[in-house]
Amino acid sequence: MDACGDAPDVDDGADRPDVSPDGESDVDDADARDTDALDGDRGDLFDVDLDAGPCPYRASGETRAGASASISCRRVTIWENEYASLFFSGDGDRIVVSGGVSSGMGSAEYIGLCLWEYRRSTGCSRVVHSALTPVGSTSRPSPASIEGTQVAYAWDWLPTADTHHCLVGLLDLESGEDRTLASSDSRFRPGGWGGCSMISVRLEYPWVVWADNREVPLAPPDGTSYRWDALATNIDTGEVINLSVDPTTSEHLWDSVYHVDLDDGLAVFEAAWGGRPGTGPYREEIVGAHLVSGDRRQFTDAPGDQWYPVLGSSWIAWLDQRSHLECDRFTPCSTDIYGFNLGTGTEQTLVVAGDSMQGEEVDAEGPWVVYEDQRGGDDPTHDRDREQDIYALHLPTMTEIQVTDWPGYERIPRAYRREDGSYGVVLAFELDRPSALYRVWDCDLPEPGGAAE
Repeated sequence: MDACGDAPDVDDGADRPDVSPDGESDVDDADARDTDALDGDRGDLFDVDLDAGPCPYRASGETRAGASASISCRRVTIWENEYASLFFSGDGDRIVVSGGVSSGMGSAEYIGLCLWEYRRSTGCSRVVHSALTPVGSTSRPSPASIEGTQVAYAWDWLPTADTHHCLVGLLDLESGEDRTLASSDSRFRPGGWGGCSMISVRLEYPWVVWADNREVPLAPPDGTSYRWDALATNIDTGEVINLSVDPTTSEHLWDSVYHVDLDDGLAVFEAAWGGRPGTGPYREEIVGAHLVSGDRRQFTDAPGDQWYPVLGSSWIAWLDQRSHLECDRFTPCSTDIYGFNLGTGTEQTLVVAGDSMQGEEVDAEGPWVVYEDQRGGDDPTHDRDREQDIYALHLPTMTEIQVTDWPGYERIPRAYRREDGSYGVVLAFELDRPSALYRVWDCDLPEPGGAAE
């Protein structure tokens, strides 16, 4: 039975993808890893040893050039945590990655994922949280958000065959303290019907926000239903607030919240808007709630779907389908990026790249908005050709830079502020989609002037 981080029990030569984004051979992980630190007891699956040496795993040190000479990317993940490594977050010297084990990679009894901490200054990685459940259960990648030494994360599993348990937790990387901030249980039926979800977790002290789906009782004869809300909790007081509800009347304002972001006390999220829940016709709009004042606001009122809002310095940015009403958030095509300037109260187009599609993933931090784009592929309006690059927009100057130009599929950019005050973007490169293998890279975001050639 393998603990988080134990090397998968596969034939290294036959089964292990060993490619860089350009298809060339990689640095050998076995030589790059600090194997001496793996000797001895590292704890069982649910009691990970946080003192397994100063550098339990060492990154290879591999670097790749970005789309311009001023952009350099450093490999974050190692082979042991490249399975399903699709959730990550950075702050200062630390990057946390969710990924690393499945029932097909050395463990016949357990399935799930682990939360890893990577330090930029040392290139060292360690397991900081174990999220493994028995095979036959449901355990999905754990969204995580880091601020300083604190990591907010989500985890869900099936404690029984018909019960789905979800929680949002808070982990201190220095002390190891791990506590549950919120949890829920919902019915789970054969075929996957029902069940709770807690996703899109964001941490900004003293608040953690997330998109929450749970079983809601209804008056007879309806029984129960499921509702997506935006929730927030205060780390210090334990108070939980439903941001989809009017704080004065307790009336639901919005339905179908799926993505949430947080900055400077303002939470923004997309929501199905139809005047009031249940009235329709629904379309996705960008709305927000201030966590201190309680003010609720709708920021967009446009044709088509507006979704996936993110917050940077004085800006809200989101994906927008108003120019292509034949598409929506579930079948996006030729998607633009719009923004709302919180300082001036005005909306404007941020990114329009002909017929190419931005998204579906976008993020923002400080002066940067980072996003996926298919403009370099053979089918730029969709992602069917599995060719996608990462771009970034510098908001103060409205300068766009291309971060990657690698053959293949780069996805899920996450911008963050580094210790020296500069900014970077963490992203995943698709090694092998059917096997859910993804390599995580940390790339520079140079200030305009030296970014483009």
